[in-house]
Amino acid sequence: MSRLIQYWDHPEPPRLILSRMQRWQDCHPQWRYSRFHRASAADWIGSVYGQPLKSDFLQLRLPAMQ
Repeated sequence: MSRLIQYWDHPEPPRLILSRMQRWQDCHPQWRYSRFHRASAADWIGSVYGQPLKSDFLQLRLPAMQ
């Protein structure tokens, strides 16, 4: 099964971005979908790869680097 993972650094993306994210979901309803923001991504990274990598991720200040 294909998977669609999207990221926005804040919990609520701007309305335009959110509508574009939704469009991806609408076009690919059979795909597994996940959307992360900074805190949820950090939690996931910590649970999968450990606290040191979570800490490294949280030190990245530019969303493009996250």
